[in-house]
Amino acid sequence: MNLPIETLDLEALRQRIEAAENEAGSLSDYLDRGQSGPSPVADPVRRIVELVKQQLSALVAERPAAVAAWADLHIEALTQIAGEPPGDAIAQTRKYVARQTIEAWQSVRAGNQTYVNTNWYYLAGHQKAMRRLLP
Repeated sequence: MNLPIETLDLEALRQRIEAAENEAGSLSDYLDRGQSGPSPVADPVRRIVELVKQQLSALVAERPAAVAAWADLHIEALTQIAGEPPGDAIAQTRKYVARQTIEAWQSVRAGNQTYVNTNWYYLAGHQKAMRRLLP
């Protein structure tokens, strides 16, 4: 697949944000044991996440064609999941999550939001496919 470098840059930043947010939550849960308030470990990670989000927002604003290609890439892959044959409750939930995520990517394409987090549980295959795009 021959994607514009800006599209790959967008996806790389999205994945960095998603991984860092997940890691910050895990660290906070593990180290803080559910206590509320500032976290000496998670808070610096969250600050880094905010900086990466700013980079992503700037790139989104500068490259609308790359954003459209990026959103279309996700929408195409998620449409395959949403069109899977009916199955058990987990399969039905997976399809529902895929449809909801398609709507979110359509919102990105329309310029109404910057990026979409992927549900790592129900859309694990989609997540892996997106990771394989990057060098």
